[in-house]
Amino acid sequence: MWFLISLLGILIISFVLSNVDFGISKNLNILKISIYLIFFLIVYIETTKQVWKASLINNNIVYGLISGYVSLGLIGFFINLFIETIQPNSFNGLLNQINASENLLYYSYVTLLTIGFGEITPSTSLTQKTALIIGLCGEIYQALITAIIVGKYINQTKLKKTKKLELTKNYFIKIKNKQTYKNEKNNIYPKLFCIVNGLLLNSKYCKN
Repeated sequence: MWFLISLLGILIISFVLSNVDFGISKNLNILKISIYLIFFLIVYIETTKQVWKASLINNNIVYGLISGYVSLGLIGFFINLFIETIQPNSFNGLLNQINASENLLYYSYVTLLTIGFGEITPSTSLTQKTALIIGLCGEIYQALITAIIVGKYINQTKLKKTKKLELTKNYFIKIKNKQTYKNEKNNIYPKLFCIVNGLLLNSKYCKN
């Protein structure tokens, strides 16, 4: 409940700030970037927690896994944009400051995916460390979170097959027991009938 309220509050604040000009554009941009960064950080944490704790792997978990990875890239984007806003020219290869957001978004996902084409490169010690952290986070997410989910899915598939085999085995056991009981019933009851007739009625029906 509080998570949803906090997300709603962040969205409202960011919307208001994006439509109001206070005459302090740089500070306003820093505040807006910080709000978006917090928002996607919360989304990433909550999504990862739900994916991590999931015992049943279905389509929603797969979508959550993808959303977590996309959110991780957006977190890296807003961190880089925050640094560029505070310290301009922290990256080499940005075409211009007008398209800095688009270029940094591209750079963040290229770094997260560990592709590194080289069009945009970090030019300061801070941005270099940020690039390392983003790349490590991308590798850890793919290697750890994805591997755990795949492992859970494999175990879930094996468990389903085991349950199906047990159900099938129990079904055939029940059929066998019923057939055995039916055969015994068919063999016992005529004998009892013959014994009773022989004792009470002195019948020769069963004598042979």
